[in-house]
Amino acid sequence: SSFAQFKIIRDAEIEKTIFELAMPIIDVSEINKQAINFYIVNDSAINAFVAGGQNIFINSGLITKFNNPETLIGVLAHEIGHISAGHLARSGEEFEKSKNIAILSYLLGIGAMISGSADAGMAIISGGSDVLFKNQMKYTRWQEESADKLAMDYLSKAKIDSKGLIELLKYFYQENLGVKSVMNEYLLSHPVSEKRISAIRNYQQNHQIKTKLLSKELLQDFLMARAKLIAFNASDIEFSLQEIEKFLLKNQQDIPAQYQKTILLYRLGSIDDSLKILNKIIDKYQNNGFLIELKAQILFENGNIVDAIKNYHLAIKKIDNRFNALIKIN
Repeated sequence: SSFAQFKIIRDAEIEKTIFELAMPIIDVSEINKQAINFYIVNDSAINAFVAGGQNIFINSGLITKFNNPETLIGVLAHEIGHISAGHLARSGEEFEKSKNIAILSYLLGIGAMISGSADAGMAIISGGSDVLFKNQMKYTRWQEESADKLAMDYLSKAKIDSKGLIELLKYFYQENLGVKSVMNEYLLSHPVSEKRISAIRNYQQNHQIKTKLLSKELLQDFLMARAKLIAFNASDIEFSLQEIEKFLLKNQQDIPAQYQKTILLYRLGSIDDSLKILNKIIDKYQNNGFLIELKAQILFENGNIVDAIKNYHLAIKKIDNRFNALIKIN
């Protein structure tokens, strides 16, 4: 329901990864990078939307469903296209949306102050129950095509492959053809047509786009953030652990999968086993402050206060100031 409780995930590692993925698009779009904000909504439905100016909301389902970051970057480019074209500003409901965002931002501020009581490394904060974002964020066909065109321009300038965006639109178009009883939220707010998909393909054919692979570091950051979201949102922890252990039998060196296992073991209360794996990952990636943050939280929640404080201080030193505020609060 549109009236459902609105839950925002606050997590420094995931927020930093979203910024890293979006930054090439923001740079070429010439939008003020200081004014744009990303919020992760704790919702398994595949959706993303803009509200209240330059606030982009990304459902956790969009991050966990697809394992290639180009899909997420394509969606971010499309949403930034809506911002750049001023589509929201043309709506008569803009004032109400801004009010809702102001209220939500206020709640986020309060929530950040109490995030230390959340699960390790991740806080979920509830917003107002009457936030009608999903119904308000409906765009016309013309606005959708306009945002697609801008997205393709941005992806082209940033030399990022647009196949992820096409894959996503094809997924929704096929779902639409299936006439599911419960339509996906993305289809309700962003109508997907064959014409839109064809227009993007034509753009690709008409422009000699030279793409470059994302750096290994950025891909790893994305896979780690995705693994964290999956692990913390797993409802059947034991089943999830069995699945990841099967995967690790064939892919022992897969660090994101080991990270996922660490969190699942922590959630099951197997603290020693969890820390044993986490310490090995930390040894391999000693400059990753988010791994040390998770270790600090696990130690703290199990009564090892002195070592927890040491690890928190170390984590803060390794994470730049824009993203370590939540860790300082903890």
